[in-house]
Amino acid sequence: MTLEPVQRTSLPEAVAQKILRLIRKGQLKPGDCLPSQKELMTQMGVGRSSVREAVQRLIHLNVLASYAGRGTFVNEIPKGVAMPAGELSFLLAKDAIAELIEVRTCLEIRAAILAAQQATPDDLKAMEEALKKFEAATLSGQFTFAFNADFHIALAAASHNETLFQLISEAIDAVYALRKESETVLSGGQDDRLKAFENHRKIYNAVREKKSDVAQRWMEEHFEFARILLERERSKS
Repeated sequence: MTLEPVQRTSLPEAVAQKILRLIRKGQLKPGDCLPSQKELMTQMGVGRSSVREAVQRLIHLNVLASYAGRGTFVNEIPKGVAMPAGELSFLLAKDAIAELIEVRTCLEIRAAILAAQQATPDDLKAMEEALKKFEAATLSGQFTFAFNADFHIALAAASHNETLFQLISEAIDAVYALRKESETVLSGGQDDRLKAFENHRKIYNAVREKKSDVAQRWMEEHFEFARILLERERSKS
């Protein structure tokens, strides 16, 4: 196995992409132990911090798994990230979450409008159940990104537009692939989660009352709040 040097000006994404290419080519197989950080630094010509960050990003994508005292190993590429290398590379980009927020904003505003026009009693029940789970998880301190995603998936289904539902599901899957960052950036603290729940509740009420303009407004407000959380997290770094 030969690793080509990476230019010193390269971002950690470049290191991660090279590792991904080795996996895609079969030069690194599921179960193989990744070379040590020192070996990667030497062969790629980069510093320890770049290697460490690249490996951590691939661990977050569940492409690699780290075991104390044993090393870092290649996983079977999981279903949630079984996509072309170019798409995986996109998920490694610094602004991936910001761009996914923009994409989801466009898609889910339309979904909210359609849901307000077309949601059935079963759709409303699914949204309500997701909302209750969101609230319970938040109040118990056991909130995860999945509770937030469940509501958005239920709303997308209520649009009764299969293509829109699929696009929203894929966008949410992409955010889930970055779940470690997503938990930090998009979940915020307890007060932030309570505000997110309140936004969800207002969207649900608008859909239930068939007020598409109100559903649109609250969905816009919800994703504006997500952008605020992202900017706040960036300001810490």
